[in-house]
Amino acid sequence: MKVEKHNPDSGKGAELPPPRDCDRDEGRFKPLSERMGRRDRRMNESQETRTGGETELKKSSREDGKEMIVKKSILVLLLLTVVVLFFPLVAQTASSSGDSGEESEKIPVYNVVVTATGNETSLKDLGVTATVVGREEIERRGVSSLADLLRSVPSLDIVRTGGPGQVATLSIRGAKNEHTLVMIDGVEINDPMGTGRSADLATIAADDIERIEVVRGSQSPLYGSDAMAGVVNIITRKGAGSPKGFLSSEAGSMKSFRESAGFSGGGERFDYSLGVFRSDTEGISAASSAQGNTEKDGFGSTSLSGRLGYRVLPNLEFSLTGRYTKSKVDMDNAGGQGGDDPNNRADTQLSALRFETKWGLLGDRWEQRFALSWGENKREYRNDTDQAHPFDSDNSRYTGSHWKLEWRNNVRVLPGHTLSFGLEREEEKGDSLYASRSQWGPYEDIFPEKDATTKALYLQDQVRVAEGIHLVAGLRLDDHERFGSRGTFRVALSAQLPWKGALMRGSYGTGFKAPSLYQLFSPYGSQELKAERSKGWELGAEQVLFGDRFSLSVTYFRNRFEDLIDYDMTAWKYSNVAEALTRGMEFSLSAAPAERVTVKASYAYTKSEDQNGLPLLRRPKHKYSLDLGWRFLDSASWSLTLIGVGERDDLVFIGGISNRAALEGYLLVNTALSYEPLPSVRLFARIDNLLDKTYCEAWGYGTPGFSLYGGVRFSF
Repeated sequence: MKVEKHNPDSGKGAELPPPRDCDRDEGRFKPLSERMGRRDRRMNESQETRTGGETELKKSSREDGKEMIVKKSILVLLLLTVVVLFFPLVAQTASSSGDSGEESEKIPVYNVVVTATGNETSLKDLGVTATVVGREEIERRGVSSLADLLRSVPSLDIVRTGGPGQVATLSIRGAKNEHTLVMIDGVEINDPMGTGRSADLATIAADDIERIEVVRGSQSPLYGSDAMAGVVNIITRKGAGSPKGFLSSEAGSMKSFRESAGFSGGGERFDYSLGVFRSDTEGISAASSAQGNTEKDGFGSTSLSGRLGYRVLPNLEFSLTGRYTKSKVDMDNAGGQGGDDPNNRADTQLSALRFETKWGLLGDRWEQRFALSWGENKREYRNDTDQAHPFDSDNSRYTGSHWKLEWRNNVRVLPGHTLSFGLEREEEKGDSLYASRSQWGPYEDIFPEKDATTKALYLQDQVRVAEGIHLVAGLRLDDHERFGSRGTFRVALSAQLPWKGALMRGSYGTGFKAPSLYQLFSPYGSQELKAERSKGWELGAEQVLFGDRFSLSVTYFRNRFEDLIDYDMTAWKYSNVAEALTRGMEFSLSAAPAERVTVKASYAYTKSEDQNGLPLLRRPKHKYSLDLGWRFLDSASWSLTLIGVGERDDLVFIGGISNRAALEGYLLVNTALSYEPLPSVRLFARIDNLLDKTYCEAWGYGTPGFSLYGGVRFSF
């Protein structure tokens, strides 16, 4: 069929067909098999591998033109590798004579990353691709939410179905959103009662985040299920030094207000931090206003975050971290024309708690870590009758939780050689209730409490093979009580080349994703489901020059996903019926061209296709970002961020039948400014969507326009 572009600027919202799920007066409450998509209204089933519901789409062969694509990709990779590795030789020669005595700011090229191996490891020694977003960048950009912070990460796509507080999911390198593991201080926040067990980033504020580590590629050998495409690890701030505190307040567009307060401190044996954060906004209509929806959907959230640490002995310490977030958000029935609903609301709660002890033996050559973590996701929805829907109402609740016990050992066999091994036991459980009333009568769907236990053991070896050459190899065995055992492995190699600052890296690994509780035990699930599987590799090069003031890198990746779980419209159940292939290139540049000036730029090309040769939904082929930072006057900073997203396919629903359409690409421009008139006072302001671009991340859902915010922070 012909693929047409959807332009949110066209102003033809009145001519668009009725959207999905808003046909309340035309039999919305259909037979059970047709109603399955309504059960979990906030954590919807991902549609990356769906081919368009009841509409037949033309199937294109996956192999059509495949050889040409591979040849072009290899050629481009070789050309960029030449540029990255050989051109800098000339540049370095020139720089040696051009360097002056004036001190220039250096870029943090080789960051230390914990997530990729579980140990503090220099990025240049990992063999995999990772991105670190530090506290300095967070403050300079002035971004208030985790989702917006991650938008500039290469090959990471954020999709939010509406304004603040609406569902926000992420995808890495074209994979499904449930293929990425998201953690806060080591506690998984993927929802056990989500249809695919994905993570919702909508309510996570950036106020207390110290750094974010994003590791791309399969991390299942270290983290098990949910880490097929990568891991996002959020690390909160740790107290240090003399006692100190802060108060902060912000106001801005959409009648938005944010307040936060906290205190922290620490010494040689004890550290502590505690923060509380509040956010309120009138919001925008979740269903796009360009399609005639006018009712605004507000959002309010309160978060409490804390951390305690105590060193009993020089080689023994304990830590306790916790986080609690409670939020309320107004919702619409669906995206598109007629999606408005004045009294549809969701209440959510996110809880995370982790206790950990570190014990060093044999002169700290053997480190043992014992950790117990607990997380819980609660969601409640209420949609009473109203003037537009006098006979229809529904309410539901979903509760999912998990416990995880970990025992990890790091043994430093020799200098440059660390052997890690451990055991894990995780139990997840959940239950839900959905009830509705309509002109077709009452309906109730009860999901009694179900649970699943996974036991795992893993082994990882980090070794410096030779000077400048590092190898990381790991394997893992997971035993899931419902579908059985699954083994995964990963090998990663990094090598510094003979000339200064040049690096080659590569990795190959496998991954798996266990079926969710809903996919196993719901009326549409099956306990015969197998785990989803993946295998993938990446090859990259990096060059640092001009005295660590310039870094250029390029990476080619390829991933194949098999036995993907999707809803089988013929069997009316979830089945292992889908496959997907993603491959592409990432290009990154970091530089400090002048004193107090930083530049970060990236471009990602991602080609994805399902088992029918069709592009995966909501996956742009092209994405680029540019971040400029400037510190001036010794007490002021300015930031300019550009994020460009190319065309991507989505489903447009016409009379209950879905059709593919290409959503137009867009460019977002954000800027922020901060100034400290006194050491204890910081004034800040930011503008989001500076160009007032009208765009959509998911068909039928709105996005904020030009938005201005400003505030003040007091430190004491």
